[in-house]
Amino acid sequence: MRQAMRGRLARKYSREQIRQLYSHAGLYYEMYGRYPEALEMYGEYGDAEDIRRVLSANARRNPAAGSYFELRDYYLSLPEEMILDDPVLMCYMSMLHSILMDTEESERWYRELEEYARKHSGGERREARRRLFYLDIALPHRGSADIASLIKNAGSLLPGQKTALPEFSVTTNLPSLMNGGKDFCEWSRHDRELAASIGKAASIVLGKYGKGLVPLALAESGLEKGMDSFEVMRLAEKGRIAAEGGGKTELCFVAAALLAWVAVLNGNAEFAEDIMTAYRERAEKEAPRTLPNADAFLCRIYLYRRQPARAAEWMEKAPDENGTFCTLERFRYLTKARVYLMAGKTGEALALLEQLLYYAEKMKRTYIHMEASLLLAIALYRAGREEWRETLQGCVTQAESYHFVRLFSRECGAALDLLETADLTWQDEDFRTEVLEECRRMEKSYPRYMEQGTDAEVRLPEQAVKVLKMQAEGLSTRAIAEHMGIKEATVKYHNKETYRKLGVSTRTAAVNEARKRKLI
Repeated sequence: MRQAMRGRLARKYSREQIRQLYSHAGLYYEMYGRYPEALEMYGEYGDAEDIRRVLSANARRNPAAGSYFELRDYYLSLPEEMILDDPVLMCYMSMLHSILMDTEESERWYRELEEYARKHSGGERREARRRLFYLDIALPHRGSADIASLIKNAGSLLPGQKTALPEFSVTTNLPSLMNGGKDFCEWSRHDRELAASIGKAASIVLGKYGKGLVPLALAESGLEKGMDSFEVMRLAEKGRIAAEGGGKTELCFVAAALLAWVAVLNGNAEFAEDIMTAYRERAEKEAPRTLPNADAFLCRIYLYRRQPARAAEWMEKAPDENGTFCTLERFRYLTKARVYLMAGKTGEALALLEQLLYYAEKMKRTYIHMEASLLLAIALYRAGREEWRETLQGCVTQAESYHFVRLFSRECGAALDLLETADLTWQDEDFRTEVLEECRRMEKSYPRYMEQGTDAEVRLPEQAVKVLKMQAEGLSTRAIAEHMGIKEATVKYHNKETYRKLGVSTRTAAVNEARKRKLI
């Protein structure tokens, strides 16, 4: 189709007119920050200056806002001399290679930026230095060990700065602070002390991302360690209100996720879905880049509610781990591993979890290492491989050192089966008791969570089956009502109940699921 359109343009317009059309289209996309589309338009007539301008503008964005992974081929093909002449591009290349897990190349570009700062003066030096400071805090592969001291120093220096620091993202569009832009498990050991000592400085350094940060970080740390639900909710709501008062919608995502987790842990996954759905509606306008992870979070709720058809719908748009592994998709990969386990696709789950473990080890992602290890132990157990005990023991030892109770209880009976079967070594008997008791409670709330195989038989009333059969034939709601001699409201009621019982949300999905179950 695109080739045909080019042909029609060539027949109707001159080369200069076509160039202007693409140029105007590129400017439109560029104006609205849609850089991938802008580059496609500019690329049609090969305007190097326009392309460089867009790449430079995208490079000023943080990974949560910029198209880092999508545009990687553009940046990797840039002439090195062009990059060496621009501190913004050097900073971007360092960050891009870190995201691509090429840590040596990332550090090489960091050193080039240091050299640029040493050789230049005035505004060019200030720009290079602030980019270096940004990388000191933000480079994914460096972990979080030195961030506290960096933030303290920045907080004391900022009032006298003439130039603002580049914007940081603490979540990279994930529903988490502890496991967002970086891994902050170590901070959880001393969460209250750190909140008191660097909370104010962090809010200054992070700008809009700092509003609501401290109470949300405390809420998430407490949630993982088994904090009382009311206290988690109190802190999460406090953080949400602060974020809504001039902060970032991405932090409202964290707040919504925390409140949804509280609902799940209290046996009310339906309410958790309502919370995340409400956030999703807001994000469509305010933070569309969080939508893929919001949908992944909803998919996890479908697993608790035992709605495999809805999880299967989500899998159709899930990222493909068999191509280039994208570290920014880690939350969706972990969700996909759980769907694989539920669907009985143990081999696929094992392969994906091994990739996630490699990423976690290389990029110092402690929480993902524990989470992927637990899921890997479940997959190995289901595959009948003895390595599951050793894998689970490593996960227990690591999680125990942080007192992360919810790492296990979120997996309900899938984790409990292993924890009660294996002869594990626990250093803290109270922690062991807390984990097992909460896993048992979660198993009662969600007895078939991540259970392999299909649901139990679904029974539909005779009238509902007739409605479904006519929907399969393509009849509208009005036509079905007239044919059956019932009200349209009755047809809609049957639809709603049928969707609920089948665990779907659309007419097409209901028909497909009904056929799979041989109901029609």
